[in-house]
Amino acid sequence: MGFAPAECGRTDEIPVRKIELYTDTLTLDKDNPEITVKYKALPANSDYAENIEFRVTNEKGITSNLAECDVTADGVRVKAKGDGSFWLRAMCKNGTDRYHIISVLKFTARGLGSALTDPYQFVIGGLFTRASDNVSSGMKKGVGFAMGRVTSWAAYDNLDFGSAGSDTVTVQIWANTLDPVKISFYDGIPDESGKLLGTFSYHKEPEWMIFKPETFKLSRKLKGIETLCILTEDGFQVGGFNFEKESREFAVNNATDADNIYGDKFTKGEKCVTEIGNNVMLDFGEFDFSKKQPSRLVISGKSPLSLNSIHLILNGSEGENRILCEFRTDDSENYAQKSFDISGISGKQKVSFAFLPGSNFDFEYFRFE
Repeated sequence: MGFAPAECGRTDEIPVRKIELYTDTLTLDKDNPEITVKYKALPANSDYAENIEFRVTNEKGITSNLAECDVTADGVRVKAKGDGSFWLRAMCKNGTDRYHIISVLKFTARGLGSALTDPYQFVIGGLFTRASDNVSSGMKKGVGFAMGRVTSWAAYDNLDFGSAGSDTVTVQIWANTLDPVKISFYDGIPDESGKLLGTFSYHKEPEWMIFKPETFKLSRKLKGIETLCILTEDGFQVGGFNFEKESREFAVNNATDADNIYGDKFTKGEKCVTEIGNNVMLDFGEFDFSKKQPSRLVISGKSPLSLNSIHLILNGSEGENRILCEFRTDDSENYAQKSFDISGISGKQKVSFAFLPGSNFDFEYFRFE
């Protein structure tokens, strides 16, 4: 490695020529998930010995979610967050705009379970966890799909969509063609009972090595821990993706979005819960009304009965609050929206709906206003 350009005001500046890393073990586990790595920049009198940067990456050099690191007075603390292999990289630019010196240690973590990825932050395309054999590394750490009208796919496991979930994804695409290309999304792996979430067309004028964003609305929300798979028969590259984070506090919440549904009688459909009978409860988890408080509740439903009594149950820091919503209807064939006055609701509340004995109700959705 040659001398770096003079940046410190002297022509005889001393660059870092080597970074030595020391550790007692390269294996982390549930009982010992973290370790402090010692390091030394050589020569010790280098002008850039204090300018060492550290990152945790995968083998491709892409920032990994399997661990995190931070510099302490004793060295570099490395903490594993999930099972798998990751690399600690120590890097120095020697006063320039690029890294001249890189040292790495490969760690393996076991017994911690799967590390989760936040799909609401940008997920780099090259971070796929499974893929077909004909998928390659793309430019700018993206993923490249095979040319020649053959099927190729890349999957991203352990995406944590939370209880609210999302059905809107923005993908960064570079398709070096004037023709439209097709892109499909699956919940899971197609050949392993994965469910199709939609097939779409992407058609934008290409610019050389420039990713362009395109937003797609999937057929349903992904919630909880999911695997997203991108599949195509057209050769293009994906730089990465991110999902739109929805605030469900004042959005439409389909009845089937409930975290838990239980009781004597009900039928769960794609979006609606129908034929709700005696003692049925729908739990929707926690809503946060700290910043904005609702004044009304809208319920969309239908019933052969002229009156259905529904209890909105709220559980917050001050205990349980039950609000009776008398849903009246004279049309058993079409869904109708009824509005109910509510007040005094604030903070974090667990939201549930309870249907009393004698109910016969088809529940489409609710929203707070």
